[in-house]
Amino acid sequence: MGFLDFFVRDVETSDFHTNPNLRTHYYRSDYRQTKETIISYLKSKNLQVKHIDDTYGEIFVEASSFHLIFSIRKAGVINSSVDIKVSVYNFLPAGRPFKLIKEIYAYLDKALPMTGVGVQGS
Repeated sequence: MGFLDFFVRDVETSDFHTNPNLRTHYYRSDYRQTKETIISYLKSKNLQVKHIDDTYGEIFVEASSFHLIFSIRKAGVINSSVDIKVSVYNFLPAGRPFKLIKEIYAYLDKALPMTGVGVQGS
């Protein structure tokens, strides 16, 4: 994490992100199982889900100082991918978006069988 990352409020993961810690994670699980695992993580952190959109595979979570958007995509017959967008409302976020993404991916990597990071889990 660089010096300027200390001031970044909005962070989003993607397949081709320049920061390897912010690349899409792929799991050997279907949409339902991945969604339930994310919801169980949120419950363990006492975060309330504001909206679940099964059509677009998105989960929206809003807390007092930040909000999260999880995007779950089907990536093959039995695989799914998870992207996360974090927006922090604090004047000085102090790298919090990066910490949240790292914590969430660590939980998912333990709870679900991970197939890889980046483009199609390669």
